[in-house]
Amino acid sequence: DWKISNGIFKGYKTIAVRQMADITFSKPIKIFGNNFLEPGLGFKLKREYHLLPDVSFEETPEQLYLYTSYSDIFYEIGFTLCLDYYYQFSSGFYMGLRADTNVIWALGFEGLTFSPLFGFRF
Repeated sequence: DWKISNGIFKGYKTIAVRQMADITFSKPIKIFGNNFLEPGLGFKLKREYHLLPDVSFEETPEQLYLYTSYSDIFYEIGFTLCLDYYYQFSSGFYMGLRADTNVIWALGFEGLTFSPLFGFRF
């Protein structure tokens, strides 16, 4: 979140909402025992909402017009690169760590993320 810097809502807080969908293909590589490394490459679609309220007025001798707008929505496409390290238990449950980055078509590399990883493999 951040504060709006101009307009009628100057000083109010607003937010941006980011939604991402990935299709990733990966191949597990057994390191030793039940420890695996799994590199992956995928396609990403990102939709971002910038919630920026705005009000403008137009006054004529007969009437006052009020125009409102609220959000700006845009889409980006790109690729996902990831590397998973995990331990897989005999039940099929696994847990570990994921490192990933996005390569957005218009921007290039967009950060590096480390996150916990858990799942179940059939």
